Amino acid sequence: MLTVPEPQPVKSVKELVDLAKANPGKFAYGSFGNATTSHLYGELLKKNTGIDMAHVPYRGSSPC
Repeated sequence: MLTVPEPQPVKSVKELVDLAKANPGKFAYGSFGNATTSHLYGELLKKNTGIDMAHVPYRGSSPC
């Protein structure tokens, strides 16, 4: 899932990628932690589109 804060003027993934390309290093994405599926999908998005975003890992699911 991709979410964008309301003040951002984007309505599609293409518009988000274009905005990120125009502002390298100014965007970040969060994941459930290093090497999780969400982290890897973020890295694939970066690689396939050529955008520069920082990864912000959060703790994964709660301990059992």
